[in-house]
Amino acid sequence: MGRVQMAFALLLLAGCGSTSGSSVRVATDKDTGAKGVDMQDFLNVTESLASSLVACDAVAKAKVPPMVAIETLMNKSTTVMDMSAYTSKVRTTLIKHGAGRVQFVDREATRQVTNERELKERPDVTGKVKQGIASADYFLRGELHEFVNKASKSTYRGYRFVMRLTSADSGVIVWEDEREFQKKETRGSFNP
Repeated sequence: MGRVQMAFALLLLAGCGSTSGSSVRVATDKDTGAKGVDMQDFLNVTESLASSLVACDAVAKAKVPPMVAIETLMNKSTTVMDMSAYTSKVRTTLIKHGAGRVQFVDREATRQVTNERELKERPDVTGKVKQGIASADYFLRGELHEFVNKASKSTYRGYRFVMRLTSADSGVIVWEDEREFQKKETRGSFNP
């Protein structure tokens, strides 16, 4: 079993029902050729956090699949990343792992839905408004943090992904989890 598959298997085991963070892996810059957070790192973390989220009581014990609005993940690290792309990946992974246990509100489509509803109210247009516009039961927020430890010949760059599910009615956090991983960069391959 390769390093990536082993890390993925460990992530899944660590993520089920967990409410506390876990260490994901220590990778060297030779593993992927990438420094900082690469796509494989993010995929591993996202899969693990998705498993944890769908196992939490707010989702697992819900009689009706809760509606979730995902906010764009916040990058609090020095690594330059397209956080909207990562946010989309989180949503896609949750839809895949959620198997219908979670639904998502598409805030980007709300204006278009509103315009279409107004159009359907006109007498000269066919089609009827069949249901109200969905509102969120929960907000899903996420953050990426970074920490750096320098040794004599190596630098360990650590990353922590934190996600939380907050009630849209009360503001109470009903689930939060995190995953961490580190990368070892040798002196010759790291340019601060």
